[in-house]
Amino acid sequence: MKVLYVLAKFPSTTTTFVTNEMNGLRRHGAEVEVAALWPSARDDVVHEQDRFLLARTIKLHRGANVLAGLFLCPYFWLVRPLAMARSMGLVWEHFTSALGLLKFLACLPAALALAWHCGSRRCDILHAHFLSSAALVAMITSWLTGIPFTITAHAYDIFVHDPRTFPQAVARKCREAAFVIVVHRFGRNFLLSRFPGIPAEKLRVLHIGIDPAVFEPRPRSRRPDEAIHILSNGSLIEKKGHDVLVEAVARLREAGHQVMLTIIGGGGAAALRRQIACLGLEQVVVLASKVPQSQVVNMLAESDLFALASKRAANGDMDGIPTVLLEALAMEVPVVTTRLSGIPELVIEGQTGYLAEPGDAASFATALQEALAQPERAASMARRGRERVIAEFSASTNAARLLEMWKCHLHGIRLFTE
Repeated sequence: MKVLYVLAKFPSTTTTFVTNEMNGLRRHGAEVEVAALWPSARDDVVHEQDRFLLARTIKLHRGANVLAGLFLCPYFWLVRPLAMARSMGLVWEHFTSALGLLKFLACLPAALALAWHCGSRRCDILHAHFLSSAALVAMITSWLTGIPFTITAHAYDIFVHDPRTFPQAVARKCREAAFVIVVHRFGRNFLLSRFPGIPAEKLRVLHIGIDPAVFEPRPRSRRPDEAIHILSNGSLIEKKGHDVLVEAVARLREAGHQVMLTIIGGGGAAALRRQIACLGLEQVVVLASKVPQSQVVNMLAESDLFALASKRAANGDMDGIPTVLLEALAMEVPVVTTRLSGIPELVIEGQTGYLAEPGDAASFATALQEALAQPERAASMARRGRERVIAEFSASTNAARLLEMWKCHLHGIRLFTE
């Protein structure tokens, strides 16, 4: 089977789970190519596992492909008039915001260029990650070529309610897709309640995954007089709750706990730095930029706790099941996070980690104190966490499940879905 992934950007530091999935498919014998709509950010890190796929990436944002998409418009009106008419009909579904309309106008030539590329490639499935621009391009390309398409939905593409940033035509994309993977049960139920017109059988739950062999536990030793090292990893954006975590660390310090915090993440750090300065934590909290996966592994190995204070942002956005929690538990690092969205599907209170109330620094500080007070219990829960990651969140295992779903669809076999 040959699969063409349609992605907003590739590579992208914050979407390693997509690369994990693609490489998992390759290990199961599938051929994988990538189409990237937009250029990667300047500070995006190219991980080692990206390199093979980079050589097989169609960069739709490059000038030649943009021009090709524009010049191909009359050709496709001639040979695929119904598909082009359907595509132009999507304009009305993108009038909810000026940004949405501009994105549609940028995506149409990208889809035309991709359809042209598909003409010279044997391709069985188009697969897009996120119900946004990538899914739009995959849908139009499918109409133009007849190649079925599927989508994986994650978090912001489900939860954001601001019409200026929320992906348009979500219900249409879900109805037109062969099926839609949702990476947590919470998100599936949320989509069904928000868009009643989506057929329930179209939405299937399949968790994102990592390679547990990359994130293997390492022995850790710490001097009795050494400060507890807490690690966090996530873009410096509202929904990651780093402000809550910093305040919780300040509370721990006030209570006499010798803790240090390192936050890995890119984005605007000005507000967070001001908060750190106001709390007098300049010598306690370190803000690190984006790093390669190999360095994340080393930093996890040197940490005593992993903390992620995920919360709901003002625009409705929130995490689904953050990959960084999988990575920490795979390395048997005790995890403290929040009772939000799909997170409890991985971090089960009292079994695989500690949960606090989202947006509540006092609750998060209490959860951190519980983990610090009973290190043996915390370590035991982390070991059970690794077992859960291997059972439910292995990239290779879940790639095999996805491949089976595609094969069943292509052969007309109906699968049981939730």
